[in-house]
Amino acid sequence: MACFLVAHPKGTLIWDTGAIPDADWKPTGGAVARHVTLPDSQQRDVTMIKPLKAQLAEIGYLPADVTYLALSHYHYDHTANANAFIGAT
Repeated sequence: MACFLVAHPKGTLIWDTGAIPDADWKPTGGAVARHVTLPDSQQRDVTMIKPLKAQLAEIGYLPADVTYLALSHYHYDHTANANAFIGAT
């Protein structure tokens, strides 16, 4: 469930925003496993190593630095942190 940051002279774009909301992150010093149920009752196991905002900070970005938000499609595993980019188009 990858997220991609594209830094371009005309703006910065984030493509998808992850499966686990950063607000749900409880740091343990290691990976955090989560079991999720999709709206159609399918089951998935997700392992989170660090929250999205922390990953962005490591490379020098804040959510406010993102100009554009693009979602490949509107499933939970692509939209979890979309609200963090409220200032993006």
